[in-house]
Amino acid sequence: MQFSTQVIHSTNSPIISVQISDHVRVHALRSGWVQVRPPHREYAGIEALRFPSILLSSKWTEKMPVWMWLIEHPEGTFLVDTGENTHVHEPDYFGEAKGDAWVNRKILQLDIPSEEELPSHLERLGIKESRINAVILTHGHLDHTDGLRFLPTPEILFPKLEWEKPFGVAKTTLPKNAKFRFITHEANISLGEISAQDNPFQAAHRIASGLYTIPTPGHTIGHQSVLLIENGVAYCFAGDASFTQQQLLSGNIAGICIVPDAARETYTRFKTLASRIPLVYLPSHDPESALRLQKRITL
Repeated sequence: MQFSTQVIHSTNSPIISVQISDHVRVHALRSGWVQVRPPHREYAGIEALRFPSILLSSKWTEKMPVWMWLIEHPEGTFLVDTGENTHVHEPDYFGEAKGDAWVNRKILQLDIPSEEELPSHLERLGIKESRINAVILTHGHLDHTDGLRFLPTPEILFPKLEWEKPFGVAKTTLPKNAKFRFITHEANISLGEISAQDNPFQAAHRIASGLYTIPTPGHTIGHQSVLLIENGVAYCFAGDASFTQQQLLSGNIAGICIVPDAARETYTRFKTLASRIPLVYLPSHDPESALRLQKRITL
């Protein structure tokens, strides 16, 4: 088949749609921009000062995209993360969770145009919210969960460990009617042609044919990534496993990682996976992620 790409609007488009096989189409949807404190993105100092360095920094990084991913698959339509919404700037957005409000506003600057909220993207694609069969969340941080409010009542696949041991999860911002299905990763799951014994992540959860979640702790304890294997190529929607592909390759760890050693191990496992199958690596805040999807550039 022809590997085809459709870019909606400009070359700096908030939507890039890629037909990766006869039966599967992936849409990269940008939900605005985020800036963080420099030590948040990368830190190599004294371990005990990891988090204080973020809170004490007065500088900001350049703007980074907030990507979410819509997968049209023969077994359903799946949304990986949900992006942000413009309401996040409202004074009472966090409700009674004043501590969550203070921390998030101290360490994040969000620029969310209304035309880059989830409903606007779906309208441009001609896809109704009700067509989304499930949302797969990589973790519980608000720039990945805040679009849930736009969806009627889809099933939300959320790592059980992330719920039980949250780090930075502002639960007051989650919709009260959210239908969570807490998932765990099992050791006997093969990844396409990769046997369970050869799976470098040692566990997985099958969602549909060729579609899995894998445990990728580090950024948070329960962080997971979504793996789509199609026509012998693996596409990894990696959430915040690293900020960029270059960060993974260099081995530099983000300051915001709750478990740095687990993050390093996750990096190693991604590299091992890339030695076993062509891997297109797509973190949520990498400016090059959509281009790698578009061009099928592997790790």
